[in-house]
Amino acid sequence: MLIVITGPIASGKSTVARELERALERNHVRAEVIDLDQVYESLAGDGPKSDAATWRLARREAAIRANAFLAQR
Repeated sequence: MLIVITGPIASGKSTVARELERALERNHVRAEVIDLDQVYESLAGDGPKSDAATWRLARREAAIRANAFLAQR
């Protein structure tokens, strides 16, 4: 299962995602949060936060991580 949470900046997406992860794990469902902002920051380092090419790479990396997680079934 893949759940994607989207919304405006500072709307609580990360908070909801982490709480959902905890709730699923309490019910013995494997879960992992892949935070696109954190993926971007790992690629950009101290670079600009608005680089379109880096955001494309970050989305690809997030997809790779999601696929790897789902393949571990």
